[in-house]
Amino acid sequence: MSLNPEEPMEEPHVRQARELLQQKQPAEAAVAIRRHLNYAHGTSLDYLLLGVALAQSGDDEHAMAALEQAEKMDTHDATIPYNLGLVYRKEGRSEDAAAAFGRALALRPGYDAARRALGALGQSPASASIPAGPVRCAHCGMETRVGADCEWCSHPLGHATHPHRAPHPPAVASAAPPEPGGGLLGRLARKLHRH
Repeated sequence: MSLNPEEPMEEPHVRQARELLQQKQPAEAAVAIRRHLNYAHGTSLDYLLLGVALAQSGDDEHAMAALEQAEKMDTHDATIPYNLGLVYRKEGRSEDAAAAFGRALALRPGYDAARRALGALGQSPASASIPAGPVRCAHCGMETRVGADCEWCSHPLGHATHPHRAPHPPAVASAAPPEPGGGLLGRLARKLHRH
């Protein structure tokens, strides 16, 4: 797992977690971050460190959740999808791992560790054409982060586009109420139609 210890003026819990990780004490590092998260809002760095600590402790399920949260919070840090890819690969989720390594490479094309990890899965960086950052859902037109389904309407993102490459969201065919479904818009529509 990669961490950048060169950041100036770290908060005490971050400094403590980094030191514990360097001393090969990941369970203690996770406790230090969780103690902070009990009374304060977490940052992407907090969730990255928590995910790394949990992965090193062998708690891959919670490590994935922490790293996925970190990626939601910061879509520009290539170390987050790289570390997430390592945990996915460890869990046997090769497709998810390849996608995560691809996102890391899209953010930082010269990221050799991500390139090697992707190669170890039998894929080349060109075959992992995962866009960096948010994509636009072809169904609802909202920007959402890369994943299997849109966070807004829950439709599969198979035909999503990068938001800066799509000139306009798709036109709405009629003014009929949206289909009841998952996602934020589906729940909001159901709530509005009840009243």
